[in-house]
Amino acid sequence: MIRLTLICLAFFTQLAFADGSSSIVINGISKHFDVNEDSFPNGVNEKNFGLGYEFNFEKSPDQSIEWLVNSGFFKDSLSGTAFYAGGAGLIKVVQLGSLHLKLGFEASGFYSSEYNQGKPFIAMMPIMNVGTDKISLNITVIPKVSQFIDAGVVFAQLKIKL
Repeated sequence: MIRLTLICLAFFTQLAFADGSSSIVINGISKHFDVNEDSFPNGVNEKNFGLGYEFNFEKSPDQSIEWLVNSGFFKDSLSGTAFYAGGAGLIKVVQLGSLHLKLGFEASGFYSSEYNQGKPFIAMMPIMNVGTDKISLNITVIPKVSQFIDAGVVFAQLKIKL
């Protein structure tokens, strides 16, 4: 775990020299579906509070994909602390004045002592970002994969540009 933390710190330190923008991410709420009740004897935690950091790389006008990296922590479905680090590619599909809708795909490494026998794992999932350039919501769907999480989850984060 210490190794993963040091790798993340080294990577995000390098971002200080890259062109782009930084945001703070407030991890917040989730809605679980297709829950295996045996895996959650005390119910599922749907208040997944935590903090994160997101860096959006500067996109040239001829690029259609906006690339980002992120890292953070939150209270997971079993109320343990989960850590994540990953990246995504988003495409803007709607722009109405200052409001936008972006869709994409994310791959992140996760660690929680509550899941996968305490071993880190990688999850790939769709992501949606809706809002303005200053404040928006990241919404993702984490599919049910019994080895990692015995329920599907819709997860929301508040993203605030620094």
